[in-house]
Amino acid sequence: LGKYLYLGGIGDVEALKTHSPFIYVLNQPYSIINYLQLMLFPRGLSLDRYSEPLRNVINSRFIVSTLVLLMITIILIFLGKRHRTSHKVLLFPWLWFLVTISPTSSFFPTTQLMEDNRMYLPGFGIYFIIVSLYFKIGRNKVFLVLMGLHIIVFSLATYTRNQLYADPVS
Repeated sequence: LGKYLYLGGIGDVEALKTHSPFIYVLNQPYSIINYLQLMLFPRGLSLDRYSEPLRNVINSRFIVSTLVLLMITIILIFLGKRHRTSHKVLLFPWLWFLVTISPTSSFFPTTQLMEDNRMYLPGFGIYFIIVSLYFKIGRNKVFLVLMGLHIIVFSLATYTRNQLYADPVS
C-alpha cells in the first residue's frame, strides 16, 4: 500500500521497462516450478537469471507447470480432508509457500521473471514439508540413511559452490 501511495503503482514502477502483466502471469507457473527445483536441487544458482518469456498460453512450459502446481495443491487438499492430522500439516506449508511467493510471482510485473532471492521467505514452507516427510518416515535406518545422504550431497554442493566463488573473477 505504501509503495502504491508513494510511487503510484505496484510492481517495478521505477523501472524503465517491465513485462506486461499478461506475459508476467503467463511465465510465473514455470518460474515457481523452477524455484521448487532449485530448492530441492540447488544447482545453477545465479544472481541474474534469464529465461525467454512465453508469449501465449499454448506452450508446454505453461501447461505442464500449471498442471503440476494444481496437482500438488489438489493432492494436499484431498489428503488434508480425507486423512489424519499429519497430512493436514503438509497443507499449511504449501499454502505458506504459495502466499509468500505471490507478491513477486503474480500479476504485478517486475523487471525479472525469476530471481533466486525471491525464495528466502517462501522457502520455509518447502523446508518444513521436507523435514515433516523425513520425520514421517520415522527414526529407523531408512531415515538415517536418507538424512545422511541429504547432508552429504548438500555439503558437497556447498563445497563445490564455494570453490567456484574462491576465484576472484567469478
